[in-house]
Amino acid sequence: LDLAIKYLGQSDTKTLPKTQLEGDYTLVTMFKTRDSSDILTPSAINDYIEFIIETNKKITDTDPDEYYSFCLADPTDGTTSYPDCSSAAVWDPILFRFGDNPTNISQQDIDDFVESHLKDPQLADNFFQCFEEGFEETGHSQYYRAFYHFGLPYPDINANTSSFKDDTDRRDEQNEYYKKWALPIFQQIQVEENDHDKIEVVVFGLYVRDLQTDELTNAALMFTGGSILTVFLIMWW
Repeated sequence: LDLAIKYLGQSDTKTLPKTQLEGDYTLVTMFKTRDSSDILTPSAINDYIEFIIETNKKITDTDPDEYYSFCLADPTDGTTSYPDCSSAAVWDPILFRFGDNPTNISQQDIDDFVESHLKDPQLADNFFQCFEEGFEETGHSQYYRAFYHFGLPYPDINANTSSFKDDTDRRDEQNEYYKKWALPIFQQIQVEENDHDKIEVVVFGLYVRDLQTDELTNAALMFTGGSILTVFLIMWW
C-alpha cells in the first residue's frame, strides 16, 4: 500500500474528497408568497408545496452525477456511508417530508409535519430557520428556505479519490467544475423559470451570484461593443 501511495504521488494523510465544507458553494433557495399568504398551504388550495419540491429537486436531479460529486460528505456520519452525501448536506424539511407525494397534502399533513419538528429539540432550531421570524408562535410564514451544502476537494479521479490536495489546491480548476454544474441550475431556477404567479424564488449563493454577475457584465460589454461597431459601420457606409 505504501509503495502504491508513493507511486501515485499521494500522501497517506491525504484529505478525502468532499469533506471540507465550502461555504461559498452553499445554495439557499428562498420562496416567498407574493401576497404574503401562508406558504404551508394544502394542495387543494394552492400548489405552493409542490412548486417548492419541483424547484429544489432541480438541484439534486438536473445532473445527479455532478451533484453527487459536490455534495458534502462525512466519513464519521453514522447515518450515511462515505462517499455518499452527508446527512448534513441538505436541510430541506418540506422535500424530506412531502417529496414522494407533493400533490395530495392536507392540512392535517401540514399540522403533523410542523408538530413533529417542534417536539424534537434537536430539529426545532434548524426547522425555524426555514421560516420567517415568529413562526413558532404564529404558525404562519410567507417564506421558506432550504439549504444545500457542498464540499471540496473535487473527486476528479473517482468518488473516493481526488488529484487535488485540499480545497485550495488549483482552486481555479475546482471552481470550473462547480461552475459548469451549478451556474446553469442557478440560471434556470432564478431567471428562466421564476414565473410562478403566486411565489417568487430567490437563490442565494456567493459563488454562483458572482458568476451570474460576470455573465451579465460580459453580456453588457458584448452588447455595447456590438452597438459601437454598428454605429461605426453605418457612419462609414
